[in-house]
Amino acid sequence: MTSASKYHHGVFVWRELMSGNVNESKRFYSEVFGWKMEDFPMGDFQYTVIKANDRQIGGMMPKQPGMEHSAWLAYVSVADVDKAASEAKKAGGTVIVEPKEIPNVGRFSILADPQGGVITAFRDAKEDRVPDGRPAVGEFCWEQLSVAEPSKVKSFYQSVIGWTFEPFGEMVVAKAGEKSVASLNQAPPNTPSQWLSFVSVDKLSSARERVKRNGGVVLMDEITVKEVGSFAVCKDNQNAVICLFESSM
Repeated sequence: MTSASKYHHGVFVWRELMSGNVNESKRFYSEVFGWKMEDFPMGDFQYTVIKANDRQIGGMMPKQPGMEHSAWLAYVSVADVDKAASEAKKAGGTVIVEPKEIPNVGRFSILADPQGGVITAFRDAKEDRVPDGRPAVGEFCWEQLSVAEPSKVKSFYQSVIGWTFEPFGEMVVAKAGEKSVASLNQAPPNTPSQWLSFVSVDKLSSARERVKRNGGVVLMDEITVKEVGSFAVCKDNQNAVICLFESSM
């Protein structure tokens, strides 16, 4: 169910896995999160829509030529995709995919911030897919930008998306209006800047075991954020990074 507003500027509305082996990715995520999959023909390839709790929450497709490995890509709602792409260039970022229309779906552009974090600016053709209330178990619940120098990308996202920022412990939280939508965190040494998507799970320990049992790797067992919850950083069976989150609220 979507909330009353048709669009939610600055809010994450879709996640997409670019996979080296979509069939293996479907198997992995069905086992780990209980997701259901539905395939749709898209010209010369097949697009897989992910469902959790009977709601469409994301998609999968074959990774594009030139991509080193499989990766998740998060879509954020913007009022004007072309303006976002233009602002990205002015703010020192890179436009990886110029603004492009997908008939009956929407308009998008894939952008990289000055430190290499990749995100998709998106305007849905109809309305944003934003649920009422807190995400349920099995649904995406948060985004985090792990970046070498968080202070140096804030101005980029302020210009391109219009986020504001507030400190939260050792992190910085990005806000779309009054809504907290993401965090910026110091990346571990020698790791690339990247956006990480979080999925809500019932029990973190059980979810970690399902990851390992189905060919994935747990990179960080458990990180606790006081009064929020705990999360684990994992790689799936195609080397795409995903985070598991157990709420304490």
